Amino acid sequence: MATIHCRIRPGVGARRERAPRLERWLARGAPAAAADWRARAYGCLTTAAAPSSPPTVSPAAAAAQVAFGALPEATVCLFDPIHAVAGLTHVSLPPDGLLALAADEAAALAADFGRAFAGGDARLLADSGGRLYGLLDGAWQVEACEPCEVLGCDLWERRARGADAPRLRRLVTELELWLHDHALNRARTARGAPAVTSLWPWGFGRAQGEAAAALAGFAAGGDPQFAAAVQVREFPQAPLAAAGGVVIVDAAPGAPAWPAAEAAWLAPALDALRGGLIEAVEISLGSMCVRIPRRGWRWWRPRRPWWRTFAVEGLQDEAD
Repeated sequence: MATIHCRIRPGVGARRERAPRLERWLARGAPAAAADWRARAYGCLTTAAAPSSPPTVSPAAAAAQVAFGALPEATVCLFDPIHAVAGLTHVSLPPDGLLALAADEAAALAADFGRAFAGGDARLLADSGGRLYGLLDGAWQVEACEPCEVLGCDLWERRARGADAPRLRRLVTELELWLHDHALNRARTARGAPAVTSLWPWGFGRAQGEAAAALAGFAAGGDPQFAAAVQVREFPQAPLAAAGGVVIVDAAPGAPAWPAAEAAWLAPALDALRGGLIEAVEISLGSMCVRIPRRGWRWWRPRRPWWRTFAVEGLQDEAD
């Protein structure tokens, strides 16, 4: 039977407020460390006809293969637009700092990048949905977290790591200078929209690496990597026993958007579990995951605040 993995985006408006329904279910499972939640979630899509281990295709490479097909041999990353805010001691990303560009905005920005940075070792591509990609010549050794994981954080402390991180930081600095008085930002501020202060690079991989395998199951929530791996990109209405799925919840408990997100994404998965349609539900946040099986619930465990279960930084040490 299938397993559904629900990934709660870390830090997206999280507040220290109890989430009774979520905590009731978390008490029925056991938390465990899950540093690579994507690899774990891929396991929920694996079937007898699919690979037995998670593909090694990066989020950027998987999405780029769907958007552009064959690309020249290079390193590809996702370049997510952000609006960062400078404080007295550091630059941080506010809760509303993750931006989405319209398709025409992204296309215009990519075209202008080609003119401004002609002859360099980086190109900017835009897909039909407004997502931006960096195509970097050669093999770049960089590890970077997703922008949703740095909300409210000092961006310098969460900067990219790896042998080519200094090279990447120089490129990002040039991008920020270029964006500072860009026509796109003048148009955005004129209509009251936040300016794009930077492009956050993440999801690095080889543009001509191993192709992403098509897996059975579904992916709901718009994650670029999982949307590239499956054909069904919404929560199915049919019985779920045949194949599992991955659900991306773009709100954290305590955030204003949490009740609607819980009702839309988490509740159907848990209802399917309670009805015996699936084997288990996995709920991950940050570097922790709780697996709730169809049988063997831990009825004796007391309910804990969700932030303690997931060890959410900045919340878990506060008093109840």
